Formats: sequence, C-alpha cells, structure tokens
Amino acid sequence: MTDICAQVGKKAGERLTVEGIEVALNPEELDLDTAAMQAKYEQTVREQQSQIEKEDLSDMVAEHAAKQQKVVTALCQLFCVQFYKQLN
Repeated sequence: MTDICAQVGKKAGERLTVEGIEVALNPEELDLDTAAMQAKYEQTVREQQSQIEKEDLSDMVAEHAAKQQKVVTALCQLFCVQFYKQLN
C-alpha cells in the first residue's frame, strides 16, 4: 500500500482537503465500505447545513429584536417629550 500523504506532498498527520471539503477519518472508519462512507459524508453535510440554518435564524431574530428596541426607545422618547410639553 502506498502512502497517500507522500503522493500529494503532505506530511503524515496533516489534513487533506479536496475542493474545499475537509476530510478526516477515525482509524475505525477506514474499514467502512463506500456506501457507509457516503452515508457518513451525507450525514455530516446535513448537520453542517442545519447548523448554518440555526445561525441564520438566530441572526434574523437578533436583528428583529434590535429593530423592536429602537422603536420602543423612539416611542418612549416621543412620549417623554409630549409629556414635558404638557407640563409647561
């Protein structure tokens, strides 16, 4: 068996990347057949997409909360100005 690291000019222990996809296998995963590796890859991609969607949603919620806070602050300031005008 030839050393794949030597073939691509990497040192042993360095991670290999293929088209922007980082690949890392545990020693016990080396015995997996092609279908099992494909299933593991697809599961990882789904988990990553799920995490991205959660991050996107939390960003949208944070933006909405900030907008609401600005509206509440503006309304409070307007109310205070109107209240003080009525006192004078």
